Amino acid sequence: MDFYGFKVGDTSLRDIPQLCGDYGAKIYVKDESENEACHTFKDWRNADVLQRDSHIDSPITYAQITSGNSGLSLGRLAKVAEKDRRVINFVDARLDNSIKTALREYGRVH
Repeated sequence: MDFYGFKVGDTSLRDIPQLCGDYGAKIYVKDESENEACHTFKDWRNADVLQRDSHIDSPITYAQITSGNSGLSLGRLAKVAEKDRRVINFVDARLDNSIKTALREYGRVH
C-alpha cells in the first residue's frame, strides 16, 4: 500500500536456511524493514488506523504509550495524512533523550 508516499505492507518473505536445523523444514521470515515510515511492522498497523479514520473530517489526536518505534511510525504517517492528525506519546521518564527528541519532531511527549 502506498500511504501518502510511504510504502507500507506487501513486505517480502525471506527464506532463512540457518533456522531450518536438522528438520529440513523451510523457514520464512517477513521482512518488515521494507516498510518505509519506520521500517517496522507497526507501520502497517498505524497506516491502517489512519486509513480507517480518513472519513472523519475533524481533527483527531491519537494517544499511545510507546518506547519509540510505534510513536515515530504513527507520528510520521500522521504528519503526511491529508487531514489534521496529531499524536501524543506517553513514555517512561527514563527513556533515552535522543528518542524523546525524535518523538517530539512528530508529536507531543509526556
